[in-house]
Amino acid sequence: MVGDGPSTTRPALARADLGMAIGNGHGRRDPRASDLTLVTGDLRAAADALRLSRRTLATIKVNLFWAFRLQRRGACRLPPLAC
Repeated sequence: MVGDGPSTTRPALARADLGMAIGNGHGRRDPRASDLTLVTGDLRAAADALRLSRRTLATIKVNLFWAFRLQRRGACRLPPLAC
């Protein structure tokens, strides 16, 4: 679905599996309705954002793994929620 304004695109972005708003920095758009907002209009930025989000999620998983492992071994001397 393609629309020319917030009243037409917002419902479609909210219902989509992945809502992507593309703009040139001018005009009105509601970035809260989309999952990914590209201000410059360059679609290559979407691939960069996906790559960055995957790396971030991988880092979070590794950090959680080590935090739980150290907590389980008793390596942390602080109370459970403070470590």
